[in-house]
Formats: sequence, structure tokens, C-alpha cells
Amino acid sequence: MSKYDEEYYVLRRFRDDESIPSLAPDKNTNNRGYTIGRVEGNSPLVFFNSIKDYQLQTNLEENIGEILFDSSYLLISDKVYKKIVLKNLPLDFTPAIYIDNKEKWHEEYWYVRVTKNIDCWCREHSEYSKKSIEATGAHHIYCYVLDEKVLDKIEEKDRLIFEMDKSAMGDIVIHKSLMEELLDVGCAEENFTLISEYEG
Repeated sequence: MSKYDEEYYVLRRFRDDESIPSLAPDKNTNNRGYTIGRVEGNSPLVFFNSIKDYQLQTNLEENIGEILFDSSYLLISDKVYKKIVLKNLPLDFTPAIYIDNKEKWHEEYWYVRVTKNIDCWCREHSEYSKKSIEATGAHHIYCYVLDEKVLDKIEEKDRLIFEMDKSAMGDIVIHKSLMEELLDVGCAEENFTLISEYEG
């Protein structure tokens, strides 16, 4: 175990709660290539719930939180945005709209893209698929151990949030100090998985 394994969390949709929306883009948003790089223009990106039919059929009440998830990408509420926008974090923000199961438009969201990648998982102690994805060199990681030698060289303020490099899941990793600030504005604790407890 690394000393950093108790300091960092993976930010992701809580899989055990089927009431949490799983986002999908509408056609226009998909055509804007929002997952590739900085989104051009200021018009909002629009998302809906890809598991809407399942939730309606099973009478699940939709749980719309301060953070919504599209794979490893995020929508954050305006409340969260105001908390972090002035912190000089490596994030791009684009206005976003979420259309809920009742067709109500929630216009108080922001699409977030993490712009910093750090390859800091230890190849010696992490559990992962030894065969990498040919196109990217990324691995499927089942259990993280963070590399102290890499993180020791980076000031804490420069590694508060980042995307794990060479990870096939594109996991967003967040320092506990920033996580605690997000909890203070109502983000669900279940969406933060301690690195030492991560199971990919």
C-alpha cells in the first residue's frame, strides 16, 4: 500500500444505486465531439437519462444529484461549479442541460472535462491486465496502488484532481481535501471510492 492510497478517491457513479441517472447525449451534443477536447461554442450540451425506460418500468424514483455521470465524464450543479470555478483546477466547463424522466429541463448544470492526466499507478503493486490496449497503451486496472515516487514530485495543489493516465477506464481521481469541499455542498459520499477500496 502507498501512503497516498488513503488520500485519494475515484469519482464515479455509484453502481449499486439504480435510481441514479446514467447520462447520454442528445444528437446535437454527440455531434459536437464533447468527449474529445475543448467544446467549441457556448451553447449548452444536452443530456438525457439512458436508463429512463428501466427506471419507469421498475417504478424507481430518479435520483438527480449535484453530480451526474456520463461514463467517466461529469455534469456538476451550479452550486458545485461556484465552489470550484475559482480554484484554478485543470478543468474545462461548458453549460449543460439535463432532461429528466418527466421531460423537465434542468439548466443549472455544467459539463466538466478534466484536462490534466497523471500516470501515477504503480505497475509493481497494482492489479491490472498485463496486456495493454494497443491504440492507447492503457490497461484495465482492477486494484490501484499509487506510486509515491511520482506523486512526491508534484505539489499537492497541482494534483487535487486529475484523470488517471494509462487507465482504460479514464478514472477521475480527486484529493480528499477537495472531496470534503464537494461533500459540503451536497455531493453524495457514495460517488467517491477510496483508492485503497477501489475495484475496477
